[in-house]
Amino acid sequence: MAIPSLAFGKIGPLKPPSRLPLIAAGLAGVLLIAAGLFLGGEDPAESLPETIGPGDAAPTGSAVGGAEERLSQPKRSLKAAPSQDSAPAPGARLNPAEMGPTSVVVQLAFKGEDTPAAGAQISLWREPTGEGAAFRPARRLAQVEADSQGLASLSAVPAVPLEIYAQAPGAGPLARQRIGTLEPEETRTVRLELERPPAPMDLSVIASDSGEPVPGAAIRVVMTDQANLGIEEFPGSTKLVQRTDGAGSASLPGPVRRGTWLIVDAAGFSPKAIDLRSLDGLASPEVILERAGKVEATVVDGAGKPLADIEVQLFARMGKSVGGLQTTFTAVTNRQGAANFPRLPVGTPLVPHVGPVGEIPTLFDAFALKPGEVHRLEVEL
Repeated sequence: MAIPSLAFGKIGPLKPPSRLPLIAAGLAGVLLIAAGLFLGGEDPAESLPETIGPGDAAPTGSAVGGAEERLSQPKRSLKAAPSQDSAPAPGARLNPAEMGPTSVVVQLAFKGEDTPAAGAQISLWREPTGEGAAFRPARRLAQVEADSQGLASLSAVPAVPLEIYAQAPGAGPLARQRIGTLEPEETRTVRLELERPPAPMDLSVIASDSGEPVPGAAIRVVMTDQANLGIEEFPGSTKLVQRTDGAGSASLPGPVRRGTWLIVDAAGFSPKAIDLRSLDGLASPEVILERAGKVEATVVDGAGKPLADIEVQLFARMGKSVGGLQTTFTAVTNRQGAANFPRLPVGTPLVPHVGPVGEIPTLFDAFALKPGEVHRLEVEL
């Protein structure tokens, strides 16, 4: 059987009837390409529903034509922009300045009088909140003065625990009222009763032996809370209020009456402690000072030789007159073995002590001085 051979020579020109199928196929391809470009010219993102969010799956299909790539672009958002009039989401933090007017109206009157506390100072405070790292200390938000009717209005912040402090003119006792939290645009009315400040006190200091006024006398007050003043003993350093003038007088402010003890002290006189409760209702009390007592102590050895640089102590317990406070008077002997105490309280038991540190003095050696008395004490070591 003869196998026909293939010729790889030149291909001759095609005959016209054989070109028609090729031309028709080419025209069909061009039409298909044009149709594809026309259909793909629409932005696929515009045809996506607006409810698609960043976490939603992107649609698939041949009609999208690259939508996934455009969804990943940060400048492109498929969510609808929220309306300015839309309500805030539950639990969202709101700016207090945008929540509308919120206020506290304070009505002040004097206790037991039903009289307006005109001119009283009123302050609105935020209470301390939180614990640990979230702790926020108290903070004053506003301060105003009550009008002639004892009224005042203060702007407040909603959803913050608040409290009111008020004080009558003349530094009266401080009053406090917790308010709690307010709703936006709420107006809360608070009524407080204030106590009037204590009346001033005109004090006169007179010497017991001559009846003459005592100028330059120091007047100190021991407050109830001694920790705030650093007062532990009498006649240690107390809070100096005033000194008497040349006529032995002093005008003390009313708040002094809120103390516990009034200490009056002058050079050459025995200091005197006065229970301030005994001065209630008195506008011009009189204080009589007695001349101070003195102690002249001498320390010698067994042979009667004076001993220098020996510390002599006098323990004084003031008893009920000064609240049972205790103090110690100390002096050191000179070359002659003498130690002098030129000004000591009278009528107060004094317990001497000369000896090793830590040795307990015996109460059997206690003595009390009379006004102006000079007591001589000799101790043998």
